Amino acid sequence: MVLETMASEAASLGLEVTWQKTKVQALGCREDMPLTIKVQGQDIMVVQEFVYLGSLIHSTTRSSCDVSHRSAVTCAAMQSLENQIWRSRLATSTQLKLYNTLILPIFL
Repeated sequence: MVLETMASEAASLGLEVTWQKTKVQALGCREDMPLTIKVQGQDIMVVQEFVYLGSLIHSTTRSSCDVSHRSAVTCAAMQSLENQIWRSRLATSTQLKLYNTLILPIFL
């Protein structure tokens, strides 16, 4: 299996796979996918979605889940800065710079 090969290659470099933290995702819609798989005697959880580098990766391979996730995170960021920035007496140009620096990178 691929995970066992990865573990042996990692071991040759002095690295160790932490199976308790490892998760597997099958891309595409498969209803017969088990909830766990066994690798080197360890149960590995099969997940439908996970966040990788800020992007929500879903097993359906559609981007709508990621767009919804980013939209929710962006909205939460905007709300958390409501009183500190948006309702403050900062100049509009400063607010725009803060928006471009703090908010846009979340959504894009």
